Amino acid sequence: MTALVADGTAFGSYLDLVFGSHTYRGRVTGDDVTLELIGVRAISQGACTYTYTSLGEGTLDGDGLIGELRLLAITNRSPECGALTDCASRQTFIALRAP
Repeated sequence: MTALVADGTAFGSYLDLVFGSHTYRGRVTGDDVTLELIGVRAISQGACTYTYTSLGEGTLDGDGLIGELRLLAITNRSPECGALTDCASRQTFIALRAP
């Protein structure tokens, strides 16, 4: 499964800037959805180089999708990456299908 997120919008442009793409890939099994957006745009701070990866899991419930997105920083493990190494954040989401 492929999901274009916010194609042609400011948010889609933001994803393109940070991740290098706004296309999640994943699968649907029954009512469960898993999504992944692997960043290809490298960001550098001194000797630290990293990309972002976003992982999503959700459950379809009628016209709704409820789940969680996790944002992970994938570093080159340089000491200059500091707290960014193994850093992750979580965001709960609720999405409704348009009528």
